[in-house]
Amino acid sequence: MRRCRSAAVFVGIIFAMAGLVPNGALAAASVKPPTSPGGANLHALTPAKVLDTQLGLGGITGQIQPGTVYTFKVTGLGGVPSKAVSAVALSVTATSPSGPGELRIFQSGSTAPPQAAVGFGSGSSSDLVVSKINSAGQLAITTTAATFVKADVLAWYDKFTFLSYNPTAGLPFSGVPQQALVDTKTGLGGFIGKVAAGQYLNVQMSGQAGLPSSSVSAVVLSTIVSGATGAGSIAVYPAGIADPGTTSLSYGLGAPVSVAAISAVSSAGAITVHNRAAAAYVRIEVTGYYSSDPNRIVTGESSIVKPTVLVDTAKGIGNPSQLTSGQTLKVAVQGRGQVPSIGAAAVVLAVKASGATKAGRLTLYPDDESRPNATTLAYRPGTEAVGEVISRLGFATGALDVYNAGGSVDVAIYVLEWNPFVIPPPPSSQSHVSTPPKLDVSIARNQLQGDALLQYWNDRRLASARPYATPAHKTGGGSPLAPPLNPPRYPVQDSGLLAQSSYVPQVGRLYFTSPNGDASLCSGTVVARNEVITAGHCVVDSTGQSTNFVFAPGQVGTSRPFGLWSSNFATYYRYFQEHFLYGPLDYAIVVFNDQQNGQFIGDVTGQFQLLYNSPGGDKFVEGYPCEGYFSNPTICSGFDSNTALAYVWYCHSPVGGYDQDPTTDNVPKWQVGFGCYTNGGASGGPIFEFWNGAWYVSSVTSTVSDCVLQDGSPDPNTCASGQGRWFSYDEWGSYFDDVWTANLYNLHRI
Repeated sequence: MRRCRSAAVFVGIIFAMAGLVPNGALAAASVKPPTSPGGANLHALTPAKVLDTQLGLGGITGQIQPGTVYTFKVTGLGGVPSKAVSAVALSVTATSPSGPGELRIFQSGSTAPPQAAVGFGSGSSSDLVVSKINSAGQLAITTTAATFVKADVLAWYDKFTFLSYNPTAGLPFSGVPQQALVDTKTGLGGFIGKVAAGQYLNVQMSGQAGLPSSSVSAVVLSTIVSGATGAGSIAVYPAGIADPGTTSLSYGLGAPVSVAAISAVSSAGAITVHNRAAAAYVRIEVTGYYSSDPNRIVTGESSIVKPTVLVDTAKGIGNPSQLTSGQTLKVAVQGRGQVPSIGAAAVVLAVKASGATKAGRLTLYPDDESRPNATTLAYRPGTEAVGEVISRLGFATGALDVYNAGGSVDVAIYVLEWNPFVIPPPPSSQSHVSTPPKLDVSIARNQLQGDALLQYWNDRRLASARPYATPAHKTGGGSPLAPPLNPPRYPVQDSGLLAQSSYVPQVGRLYFTSPNGDASLCSGTVVARNEVITAGHCVVDSTGQSTNFVFAPGQVGTSRPFGLWSSNFATYYRYFQEHFLYGPLDYAIVVFNDQQNGQFIGDVTGQFQLLYNSPGGDKFVEGYPCEGYFSNPTICSGFDSNTALAYVWYCHSPVGGYDQDPTTDNVPKWQVGFGCYTNGGASGGPIFEFWNGAWYVSSVTSTVSDCVLQDGSPDPNTCASGQGRWFSYDEWGSYFDDVWTANLYNLHRI
C-alpha cells in the first residue's frame, strides 16, 4: 500500500485466530494491535430448550440465588454446533421468582454487563438475549432475586473462517419499517378477539410487510400480549412442526407485555403462534428478516460488542429527565462505543423502562422513517420493563428515535451488537471505459533470469528486504455514493495474524530490487498458471522500474514450503506511472514463464480467479506487513537477520466507501475503501470477495489514508517509520473491471 511507505493488506482470509505464530512469538511483541469485535453470521434454529432449572436441565437445579454466578453450556445442544460458535440468541424466562429482580446473562468468564437481560416482577417474564459464549461454549447467569430460569436457543452465530466456510450459509439482517401483521384486537391478519388457551395462529411472513416473497429464513418480531385473563405464555416457531415446548413471551393478568423474538420460518415462509394458557389479545409486528438468498451480496457479519450505554435518563445520560408522554428522543448510535462511525446498518439494543407514572409504551424506529404504530417495549408503574431490540439505523444519520406514549418514564438503552450494510459499487457506466490499446502497457524486465536470479536472492538479501517507500495516496475527493470522512475510519470487523494452518499457497511474499537499488518486498497472489498479481507501485514508481522479481508462495515464518520462484518480467499500465502513481490503476502482473519440474507456479499452488465489477460485498484481505507495529523480530525479519521471516496479517471488513478520481481522461476512475489495521509490506496483497459460491480476488491493497497508534489515536508522526508502534488504517484498492483489468491479466496468461 502507499502512503509515505508502501504497505499492503492481508484480507482476512480468515481461518482461525489461535496458534498465530510459533513459540509464543506474538506474545513476545511489545504491543498488541487495536482490538475489534469478531464478525459472525446468524444461523436460525427451531427453538430448543437448553436450560430449565426446575427440571435440572443444563446442569443447574432449583432456583438460582443472588450473589452466585452460574454457568451452563449451549454448544452441542438444540442444533448449535459443538465448535466454531461465537454467540447465541436465546429466549430466557424467569419463572416463579421470590420477588422482583433482574437476570444478567453473559459470556462465562467475563464481567457481568451493566444492563439486565430479563427484568421480572412477581410472575414469569421472558426476553430475547444475544450473548457471546466462551471457548467452552458456556454462558454465565446471575440474578438479583431467587428464581427458576429457562433458556431456549433460537439461533447461533458462527466464527468466520476462509475457504473452509461459505459465508452465504449464514444470514445477514435486513431491517424493514416496523409493521403489524396480526392484531387480534382489531382483526388485522384475519382473526378477531382474544386468542384462547391452546389456540394456534399461523402467520405468513414472506411476501408481507416489505419482506421478500422467497429466501427468508428467519424474522425479527415484536410480540405484544394485552388484556390477558390470567397468566400464560406464547410460543413462536416455524409453521408446520410440533410445538417445541419453548417460550417466547410470558404474561400476567391484564397489563400489556411486549418482547422481541427471532424465529425461523417454514419453507413457505410462515410462523406459528401458540397461546398455551389464559386468553389474550395478540399483536405480531415485524421489524426485519434474515435472508438465505444464495446469490445475495455478502454484506458483512454481526459484531457483538462490549455493552455501551447510549441513554440513561435516570443518570442524565442522553436526556436530563424522564421522557414525557408524546416526547420523541433522537439517539445517535454510529460512532459510539464499538459501533463504527460509518457502515453500521442495524443494531441490537437492550432497553429498560422504569419509574413510570402510568402504563405506556416505547417505540424505537430508524431516524429516517415516519413513526410506526408499533410497540417496542410496554411498561407499567411499579416495575421495570426490560427488552432487547433489533432495529435498522437511519441511513444518513446513524440514529434511532425513541417515542414515548403513556406516562413519564426513565429510559436506559445499551448497544450490544451492530450489523454492516453494503455500499453499492460505482455505476457500471463509470466503471466501464473503452478498451486500452496494448501499447499502453509497459514491461518491467528483470536484470537477471533463471538460476542467476535465484542465486542473487540468497537468504541474507531476502532477510534484508523492506517495504519500498512510495508517495502517499491522493484521494479524488470522494464518490457521490460515499463522500470520505475526515478521516473515514471505516469499520474493521476482525483482524490479526493468520493461523498457520489457514495459510493458502496462492498468497505469498514478492521480493524485488526497487528503482533505487534496495532489496524490497510486497505481497501477491497467484491468479493464473504463470501470473502473480500485485500492486503497481511494487513494480514501478515515478523514478523508475523495479526489477529482479521472485515470489515465495505460502511463506510462513522462515519456511518457504513451495520454494522461491523466478519471474521473467512484470507488466503495468503506462498511465499509472505517468500520472503520479494513479490509484485506480495500481495493480500489476508479474509473469512467471520459468518452470520447476515441468510445472508452472500456478500448477503447483493453484490459482484464484479475478472478480471484475464487484457487487460490493465484504472484503477479506491478506498481506505480509513489515513496518510500524510489524517491525518486530518475532513477526518480520530484523536488519541483522540472516533468514527472511514473514507472517500473514488479515483483515475482514465491509466496504466503507468508494473514491473517484476527478480526471477527465478515458481511464478507470474508482477505488474501493474499507477498514484494516496493517502496514508497509502488505501492498499488493489480495482483497478477496465471496461471490456466486466461490472466493475471488476483487482487488489488491494499494493505499491507505490514515494512520493510528495501537490505542487507536492518530499517529502524531503521520505514519513515520520507526516512530512508535503504529498502524495504517483505511485501505484502498483499485476497482477491478472487465476491460482494463481483464486486458492486462490476459496479455501473457497461459
